[in-house]
Amino acid sequence: MGPSFLQTISEHRLVPVIELDSAEDALFLAEALLGGGLPVIELTFRTGAAAESITAVRKRFPEMLVGAGTVVLRDQLQQALDAGAQFVVSPGFDPVLTEAVLKSGTLYLPGIATASELQGALASGVTACKFFPAEEIGGTRFLRVLAATFRAFSPHFVPTGGISLNNLESWLAEPSVLAAGGSWLAARQWIQDKEWAAIRESVAASVRIVKTIKRT
Repeated sequence: MGPSFLQTISEHRLVPVIELDSAEDALFLAEALLGGGLPVIELTFRTGAAAESITAVRKRFPEMLVGAGTVVLRDQLQQALDAGAQFVVSPGFDPVLTEAVLKSGTLYLPGIATASELQGALASGVTACKFFPAEEIGGTRFLRVLAATFRAFSPHFVPTGGISLNNLESWLAEPSVLAAGGSWLAARQWIQDKEWAAIRESVAASVRIVKTIKRT
């Protein structure tokens, strides 16, 4: 089950990282993303609305791939799985949490920012990781070094942090990058102001960029 979800992420190449204050916004947001041509969403556990939002979107939009983000603790993981999350993302790497997610059979993207963390993830059997905070820790140049150093393991990444329409193309052009994640697709202010049309247009603009990029 996990690899097919990774394939979906790799095909669409965009992962909107969403922080919701209210689960009531989840369905409107999901509709806006789908309207823009993107059936992928990562709902983060930065707020208490995450689990309820995941359940609501899974139930209403079965065609959408729904993940849980910013999962740091074992109880958050359990909440995410109980809610129906189809993939799990963490900002950092923790071998104990990684083992728990893998045991559940769920696709997992732990966050890595160093060679040591990537080595730990690879040793745990994880070859696809979140690269975070992408721009702040050295950008595409640093990622290229990491990918080359561990190329025997063919690691792949979903960079998040500082990515926008302005640099999306350069990130997606990297051979080791499966998809790019971030909040630029559905800005928090837009969600708070219920600017669903603006989100739909933003997503559509990013989807258009994705279609022009050739993988090297």
